[in-house]
Amino acid sequence: MPALFNNNQVAVKPLSVLLRPTTINEFIGQEHIIGEGRILRRIITSRIRTNLILWGPPGTGKTTIGHIIASTTDSEFIHLNATTVTVTDLRREILSAINRRRTAKRGTILFIDEIHRLTKTQQDALLPDMEEATINVIGASIHNPFHRLDRALLSRAKVLELKPLTDEDLDKILTNALSRADEWADDKKIEIEEEARNTIVNLSNGDARRVLDTLELIVKSDESKVVRITPAAVEEFMQERLAEYDREGDLHYTVASALIKFMRGSDPDA
Repeated sequence: MPALFNNNQVAVKPLSVLLRPTTINEFIGQEHIIGEGRILRRIITSRIRTNLILWGPPGTGKTTIGHIIASTTDSEFIHLNATTVTVTDLRREILSAINRRRTAKRGTILFIDEIHRLTKTQQDALLPDMEEATINVIGASIHNPFHRLDRALLSRAKVLELKPLTDEDLDKILTNALSRADEWADDKKIEIEEEARNTIVNLSNGDARRVLDTLELIVKSDESKVVRITPAAVEEFMQERLAEYDREGDLHYTVASALIKFMRGSDPDA
């Protein structure tokens, strides 16, 4: 009888998690905040624990940045989602952070996904311990936090905007995934046509997660030992991906980007 759980947990991780950068030097994109001499790089390399609000489209590195900061500062990384967290949950995590600092001498990063969904009461519950640095909050949002969060919380955090990744960034991420195929492709050999590469990059619309999800789906769904990725195969999978979107707003960014490109193409003054 097969085991209920596979001891090889790496096999069940999504490719975007398996290949997640672990250091600042492995991170691709967001040069305006993470390039040499830029503010986020200085924060990370100086091992500064601080409160941050990271906002921008999906798949641009918000969660990865949180993990890198936690690793660099030797802090516990606690991942919460504002859609499900309660004030009781927040207070429990703050108490755990106090105990962790006292017993293990380690800091705690509360990474709060969709932070714009926190109620005022939930935001207020964080303020004293953000102020005292009992915890460090890193919030992630696809919305401009200045339109969604209270001033009291914003005054205790540095707000940084992440932008859609460039085609060059996405191509680097794709190249990295292909070069590390032995870690995730189940011993399959991958051959990809240049036009197929370009199609993945172009249809991913600045979203690294979409690049990796598409590559993984194509490879894992092909039972051949040699997987040949063609433009037709990519378009088939990507059309399904573009038809799907979640509550975090993938469709908003896809449609907005397409509309901007259309306007620029049809109106020189757009």
